[in-house]
Amino acid sequence: MMKNKFFSLLKVNIINSYKLNKFFKSSNLSSKLFGIICLLFIAGFIAGLSFLYSTIIFAALKNFNLERYVPTLFYFVTELMIFIFSIYKVKPILFDPKDNDLLFSLPIKQNSILRSRICNLLIFNYIMSILIFLTSFITYVVFSKISMIYVLHGILISIVLPILPTILACVIGYFIAYISSKVTHKNLIETVLTISFFMVILVSSIFIQKIGMLFVNNIESIDIVISKFMFNLNLVKEIISGNIICEIIYVFINIAIFMIFTFLLSKGYGKITNKLKESKVKNVNKKVEFKKKNSQLICLIKKEAKKFFSIPIYIFNAAFGLVLIVLVTIASVFFDFNEIVSLTLQEMGYMSNATSNIFPIILLMFSFVIAVTNISASSISFEGKNLWIIKTLPVDEKKILKSKVLFSVIIVQSILTPCLIIMSILQKLSIYQFLMIFILNIVQSFVISLFGVIINLKYPNLEYTTEAQVVKQSMSSFVSAFIPMILIFALVYVYLILNLQVMVFALLLLLCLIIVYFVEVLILNTWGVKKFKKL
Repeated sequence: MMKNKFFSLLKVNIINSYKLNKFFKSSNLSSKLFGIICLLFIAGFIAGLSFLYSTIIFAALKNFNLERYVPTLFYFVTELMIFIFSIYKVKPILFDPKDNDLLFSLPIKQNSILRSRICNLLIFNYIMSILIFLTSFITYVVFSKISMIYVLHGILISIVLPILPTILACVIGYFIAYISSKVTHKNLIETVLTISFFMVILVSSIFIQKIGMLFVNNIESIDIVISKFMFNLNLVKEIISGNIICEIIYVFINIAIFMIFTFLLSKGYGKITNKLKESKVKNVNKKVEFKKKNSQLICLIKKEAKKFFSIPIYIFNAAFGLVLIVLVTIASVFFDFNEIVSLTLQEMGYMSNATSNIFPIILLMFSFVIAVTNISASSISFEGKNLWIIKTLPVDEKKILKSKVLFSVIIVQSILTPCLIIMSILQKLSIYQFLMIFILNIVQSFVISLFGVIINLKYPNLEYTTEAQVVKQSMSSFVSAFIPMILIFALVYVYLILNLQVMVFALLLLLCLIIVYFVEVLILNTWGVKKFKKL
């Protein structure tokens, strides 16, 4: 009976998390087909990257007779990715779900509730394990020319792989939730930690070749560290070497850790969730001051800002390109920009020397950052079930949508404009070059922000259970991220093929962006307003 309750809870959690009911009951076949194609594209893209990098790393390590470490390396990378992505889902899924009061009042054991939620976390992590680790493992088997039966070991490893990083994410996620509940600015810690993780990964990915050489030159020391302090990684290394006993121990230990963790946490699960609801009360015993009344648009922009800065994963999603441009700007103060560009391109395997004309590099860099920073693509969805409140206010719908566009532009330009000024001074760009990039940045920011609002109106997710579903797993976030990136790469290709002068190409691009801007404004003021009223 208790098992039935566990599976029933797990089924409900999965359906609610991935909106399966809405998908299967939808009568719109074109939307279903588009959704399936997008999911297959994302899965293929991730698996393709795993195949590409595993092939490159295999070829590099084979020169040193170290190709046997490829599966172990990708096992570690997959565990790290699962840990990072899980840590931000722990609080909304495990400790702060909306159905806590209802479930704890029913005759269901807390152990069943807890395990169903952890297994819900594991579902997504299994997909990552298969796409990243298992793809690299199959690549290793093929290139090593060993029996394909060996893939069965990789399948078993990939099944067990997500357990430990998910448990660690639950533990760390609890402490983050506990600490943030005791401070006035409760999301500050989560935001700082998120961006810190991102910066470490970004720097590591840029200098992956040097990290690889460090790995090769210190392989004996790394082996000692793995064998003494990283039991899971050591067991996987032994399994890859053909040790069946280590395979049995690997499975047993990970399952035992899962069972022990859930058993211990379930003992006080209800008390823990209630404790995390407590928050530090800010002292309000101070003089009240009446401020000048702001306009409706300013108030709406402030509302957008309050929502944005209260959701760490929302900030993290916007920080991807913005942190990158800030790091490059800071680095260019202390190092030669040509060397930075040359080093980055060499590490990515594209070019051996930096171009002598730095203007197109800076132009492309800022355009790419704007393309991947689409804050407005989640702004409608984050209204959630409170959307009716803003719709009942005596405010014009155009003004509501305009505030979401303006806020996105303000955030992006508040970072990019100072960086552009510093970069232009350091790289001695002419006033015409600076103005061209600046104007392009402004117009492109409006185009991308308008596009984000339109796409979010087309694919809203107002019934989300976690913020990650809106920012990372929604159709709106996918379309608004990939289409601008594809267009940027297409424009670079066109520029190289036509071999135009940079300034001429920039003027043509500006003209195209202005046309797109007016088309988007027309769409938002007509179709967009009607769609917003129907939500």
